[in-house]
Amino acid sequence: SIEWLRALHGARVIPLFGTHQTTAVVTAGAFYDYASAIDTHNVGAPLPCNEIKVIDSDSSVGLTANDKPYPRGAIAVRGPNVATRLWNSDKPVELNDGWLELPFYGEILPNGTIDVIGTRQTVTKSALSPTGLLLVERLERALSASRAVTDLCVVVSDPASKSIGIVAHPRPMELFTTAKRLKKEYKMKQIDNYPWCSEYIRAKLVEAAKDNHYEWFADIPLENIKVKLVSEPFSVANNMAKADGSNNRESAKRLIDSLSK
Repeated sequence: SIEWLRALHGARVIPLFGTHQTTAVVTAGAFYDYASAIDTHNVGAPLPCNEIKVIDSDSSVGLTANDKPYPRGAIAVRGPNVATRLWNSDKPVELNDGWLELPFYGEILPNGTIDVIGTRQTVTKSALSPTGLLLVERLERALSASRAVTDLCVVVSDPASKSIGIVAHPRPMELFTTAKRLKKEYKMKQIDNYPWCSEYIRAKLVEAAKDNHYEWFADIPLENIKVKLVSEPFSVANNMAKADGSNNRESAKRLIDSLSK
């Protein structure tokens, strides 16, 4: 987190946001505006060189610029920092009157900053959420607050489903101390052979959900929270992470699907 980086380096650390089509940065936080970024997880305000707006998403998600309390939708940016063509590519960047639509959804906050609420792959309708919309990355952020896990990925296979899947790497010392306290046996490399580990991690994730105001997650019947533990931290080598550091959701989905076989 930003707070952790500030404490670690003893330096001013601000949030930034952008993509390779926008020559990196399109928003930046302000020095000393730390409370705002911590409270809302925003990525700052638009740079002076570009404009930013939100565009209504398609009906499968249902975000609109008229949403209350804040406008939400696909993030679009326009300005001289938006590329018209990428390196080693003959295909021009697709623009609409100079606007580039990014593969991210966001909301515009009252102080003019942008909160990135997820990508097209991580914002989905869901029968589980009381709002009908599941922001997967926000849920992952809340569950990751648990000291029982180091990595996790939330999997929602069907918007109409009443179950949810979680692939997680448990914190080794957490399992070690718990096994010792409960006089249980386990081996990290054969974690699948010890059902009590999955049950324990599931309970800890439910606790984290309650602590972070995700009561609806805590109310899901335990049998509908499918937990698959992996013995290694997420990485490109084990196909649980992508090169940019994000979760490999396709791999996580395959692991959750394997629980039903």
